[in-house]
Amino acid sequence: MGEKKLNEYIIKKHKSLRNFATATQMPYSTIENILKHGIGNASAENVFKICNALNIDIDQLCTEHKVVEKRG
Repeated sequence: MGEKKLNEYIIKKHKSLRNFATATQMPYSTIENILKHGIGNASAENVFKICNALNIDIDQLCTEHKVVEKRG
């Protein structure tokens, strides 16, 4: 569930997964695998990179599977 929302948010912010991969300096295949197999299977470093690049709350993404922008 969270992965679908995360994918939609990435597309909204970066227009494509490839653009997002370039922006985060992560391999496209890594991002694709995270979205297919779940954020829970990703390394902490990759989750941190994704959340920072999108300015979303890491706790809500990982525990509640919600994509929520950070405040402030």
